Amino acid sequence: MSLLDNPPHEVTAQPYARNTPDTYGTTWGTEGDPVQVRGAFQTQTVAEQDEQGRQVEELFLFICRRWPFGPHTRVTFEGAEYEQVGAPRRYRMSPRTAHDDVILRAVGTDG
Repeated sequence: MSLLDNPPHEVTAQPYARNTPDTYGTTWGTEGDPVQVRGAFQTQTVAEQDEQGRQVEELFLFICRRWPFGPHTRVTFEGAEYEQVGAPRRYRMSPRTAHDDVILRAVGTDG
């Protein structure tokens, strides 16, 4: 599968871990070094618009040969920040088509 062997995109992934609680609640910080992951970044779903016509939420799908982290990961792609939604899905029925995919949600944006 050429999309898996020669992917068009590259993201920076970095795991997050819980830090100590502070006066405002639990703070989260990075854990370990960021990793470059090659794969295919695409729109997954767009939620319906609210009553003012604004887009409520957009989810993205990132497909790669191997996702290096678990469910708590921050991703940077083309200058935008995303957070991982849930655990990576792993497909291992055949070595030729084996791959992982993760669902990502944009963070730090208006709307």
